[in-house]
Amino acid sequence: MDKAENMEHLPKTVCSSTTSEEEEPHMKGKTRVKVKAPKVRTGCFTCRSRRVKCDEAKPDCKRCAKFGVECGGYQKDKLQRPKTRDIVPRTPTPRIILLAKQIHTGPRFADDLEARYFQHYVENIAVQIQGPIRNNIWDRLIPQAGVLQPYVRHGIVALGALTKSRQVAGLQEPDQSYPDYQIALIQYGKALKGMRESLSAEARNPRSALIACMLVFCFESLQGNQAIASLHASSLVSILCHWNWENDDTFYSVKVGGSRVCPDPANQIEDDLQEAFVGLDLQALLFIDSRPTATHHRVADKMSLAIDRMPANLESLDECQLHCQAMMRRNFHFVAFARAAIAELPSFTSNAQSSSLDGEVAIMRSENNPWDNPSTNESLYVPAHLLAERDRCVNDIWRWRTSSRIVLKRHCIPPPQSASTRIIQNFVQATILKIHAAFNIVFLARTFFPPETAYDAFIEEFRAVVDLSYSVVPYLMTSTGNTSMFRFDIGIIPALSQTAMLCRDSGIRGRAIDLLLSTPGYREGIWESLAMGTINSWIRDLEEEWMSGNGFVPGDRRASLSGVDIDMRKRTAEVTCFQKCGPLEDVEKNTLLTW
Repeated sequence: MDKAENMEHLPKTVCSSTTSEEEEPHMKGKTRVKVKAPKVRTGCFTCRSRRVKCDEAKPDCKRCAKFGVECGGYQKDKLQRPKTRDIVPRTPTPRIILLAKQIHTGPRFADDLEARYFQHYVENIAVQIQGPIRNNIWDRLIPQAGVLQPYVRHGIVALGALTKSRQVAGLQEPDQSYPDYQIALIQYGKALKGMRESLSAEARNPRSALIACMLVFCFESLQGNQAIASLHASSLVSILCHWNWENDDTFYSVKVGGSRVCPDPANQIEDDLQEAFVGLDLQALLFIDSRPTATHHRVADKMSLAIDRMPANLESLDECQLHCQAMMRRNFHFVAFARAAIAELPSFTSNAQSSSLDGEVAIMRSENNPWDNPSTNESLYVPAHLLAERDRCVNDIWRWRTSSRIVLKRHCIPPPQSASTRIIQNFVQATILKIHAAFNIVFLARTFFPPETAYDAFIEEFRAVVDLSYSVVPYLMTSTGNTSMFRFDIGIIPALSQTAMLCRDSGIRGRAIDLLLSTPGYREGIWESLAMGTINSWIRDLEEEWMSGNGFVPGDRRASLSGVDIDMRKRTAEVTCFQKCGPLEDVEKNTLLTW
């Protein structure tokens, strides 16, 4: 059998694999059947789109690299869990001032007029109230709260309308016939009504209660109702303090080594609002404060615990300010309860009359404010534990000065005209902190009603207050024409007023009074510069009639402030003091001042 015959008996597949095309003419024209393989769905996107087999090399397949095309990668496993991300702070919300330009009449505003007053507050007043030290309270947090709470919105509209009326009136109080003023009163009434109606609910929401009280405080202060403003501030702070104590101190605390997380997000208070809470407390403490002694004692103790944890070196301006505010609160509350304890001693005698609230007049007496000196005692017995606590407060100020020295030295250099806004803000913040430290040292010396000659030991503190105030006042007083300038926080006025009252160096005292009188219309909460300058100028004139050739007032001719009845709306003050006329005699003198 030849070869051809033998191949006919082999399987057809074998024959086809070994037979050339010339030997298989019968195969031409027939379609070859391709055996299908199962589809693979795990290749790269590029190979799958080209319908070619992928070698599934990673990160890029070799077939794509071989053909010079970009590998499209592989489909992620649907069951693969996404990688966890680190928790990062939320990006800050853009300034509300950008949103204000889009405000239009809608369901949240009764008419276009309300919207315009709201916008006027956001674009012009919020920046003025907050001052040169940047925070998010007045131009972001409060307008946002106004969107959610109708009574907060009415308060914002009331402030916008009131400041509009004051722009028309200039440095004088606005006439009640002004349309803006009338609208301000109507809106303010709506705000107060809404606050009262929701008081029971808001007692459990300290954030809304705090914002509402801040607006009331600003409105009453701008109105010239200092007594009412101070009363609102002290009452709100007391309510929130008691709420805080009943809820295990979850409302506010001094952030030392981290912040405390509130278990209820609805009650969470932002850091900026906590600073505003501190500001309200300081305003009440420095003006008219009728809170019980137990409240002062408890707050002072809690602040002392925070101050004890102050680090040896403070690393930022915000840290410096945080601990300085804690010291100020502790010092002012200590002076309040220490003076109350002294007044109960049998050896204490007073020339002061009792105090009361009389409508729009703020009646200041020794039992409701730290400025008046009612005692006629040259030597007053002071319990040892109170003296030790006062010395501890003074030592803490010096400890703070040491801890903050490097930071304050870096930022207290007067900025050039071309300096950035941030550099200017840091300069203002650092300078005011140094003013407050010097102010507190003298303030503590007044705790136990010392003789007026005791303040001669604080000439350096007086000089520092005046020099630093002159360096910072251009940045506090922006150009507003003939209208008033209102700031919420305490800055330089109380420190300058204390210097003008207690410093008997004619040069330093004169510069302090000149600075107060040169800034008419400038207010820091309850405090008005022109009013304080006028009152202290009268006391200076009484004393300097007896001034010696070296520029000092003799100790037996000095005057002690005894009482002030001040009416900011009428721009009048009835002032009473006791002036020495020799070593044994005190003469009461009073006058009615206007400005």
